[in-house]
Amino acid sequence: MESSSIKKQQARVFRATGIKPFELYCLRHTCLTRWAPKMDMFTLAYLAGHSDISITKRYVHPEDETVRAAMERATAEQLSPPNTPPTAFEAEIMSSTTVAVIN
Repeated sequence: MESSSIKKQQARVFRATGIKPFELYCLRHTCLTRWAPKMDMFTLAYLAGHSDISITKRYVHPEDETVRAAMERATAEQLSPPNTPPTAFEAEIMSSTTVAVIN
């Protein structure tokens, strides 16, 4: 379908519905902007068909709450103990370590 055909159809719809004319690109921009907080930038770039991630950056607008939540996740991961059991060597060190108490 040619772009001129799409523009003619779009103009016909605007006239018939009384909607104020706008560029179809606005719908794409709105969609990508609304998707951006819900997925990582690389997935967004793939879905948008961008060949360069720098193009996708214009749709990503970090909000204070998003940044705060990301920092809380990172902090929680740093403070939580590892999910893997200790190796035999680590277990041996932990069981044989004595703590001296000095009064």
